[in-house]
Amino acid sequence: MMSQTPPRKIRLVQIGFGNIGMRRTRITKEHRAIELAGVVDIDRDRLNLAREIVGESCLLGVDYLDVLRRARADAAIISTPNYLHAPMTIACLDLGAHVLCEKPLAVNAALAARCVDRAGRLGLRLKVGSNHRYFRGVREALARVRAGAIGPLTRISGEIGHLLPNVASEWYREKEHSGGGAMIDHGPHLIDAVGQILRVSDGDHIARVRGATSRESLHLEVEDRATGTLVTARGKTIDIATTWSDGAYRMKLEILGEQGRIVVDGFEPLLIERREGVERLDLSHTPPGESWEMDVEDFVDAILFGHEPYASGVDGMRSVRVIDALYESARRESAEVVV
Repeated sequence: MMSQTPPRKIRLVQIGFGNIGMRRTRITKEHRAIELAGVVDIDRDRLNLAREIVGESCLLGVDYLDVLRRARADAAIISTPNYLHAPMTIACLDLGAHVLCEKPLAVNAALAARCVDRAGRLGLRLKVGSNHRYFRGVREALARVRAGAIGPLTRISGEIGHLLPNVASEWYREKEHSGGGAMIDHGPHLIDAVGQILRVSDGDHIARVRGATSRESLHLEVEDRATGTLVTARGKTIDIATTWSDGAYRMKLEILGEQGRIVVDGFEPLLIERREGVERLDLSHTPPGESWEMDVEDFVDAILFGHEPYASGVDGMRSVRVIDALYESARRESAEVVV
């Protein structure tokens, strides 16, 4: 990671100033390698709040293309409703801006592939917002798997979710704007983690899936709970669940190997269980916001040094492909679907 301030700062525009956009802005405006050049939102009240945070020198506006041009932006962060991710990503790339787009990269795999193709042809960096990659438990688990601590992998199970806020007008409850419910909301984080685990162990990947969705708890237009059984090219089985209705925030992963298991439980202790005994790592001292800061730092490094981001557009596209297949399986009453 970068240790010194570059000779010229990256001129960045924040597109979308909701909860996540505000979180991103508080980080980027203090970053030594970033000049926060603009903030965009269609809500004037949010722009007034942005002005209080970013000061008078930062451009504000409701038209993201106009602000990008006037700000002479080198990069953009897109924190908008899901259905806008792909078209905004492509438009920003076409204006010569590197892009960090929140997950999911797109509401379907075809659009995600267009984003990846455009970034590649233009030689620009495309990163998908994946702060869960930087959870200390996830990073440590990956390091242990890579080192062979639990031997060859045999099975993975995972669950992620939180209670949905009771705000009926929120866009993520509307399929036209969100692309789906709990699966497309939380699923990218879990599927991304599973994909990393498979790749660092033996290069395996998800090949086929069966999925199911439910709307019985919250009775929304989109699912409040989704489950999936994923099978890899080498025959490993992964069981996942994503939820808006089963309780407070959680992200749990159990990674089983021939010589032990690793359990990641959000920000709680990491458990490594082997024949030699049980090891517990206390992760409760993790600084607030660390994963978000590392996510931005990786984007900056990718731009300055010209390498692919740690969570690249290709990674985001892979996750959307799996989600597409899970939704297709659910529509076909849990029939097996090839990824």
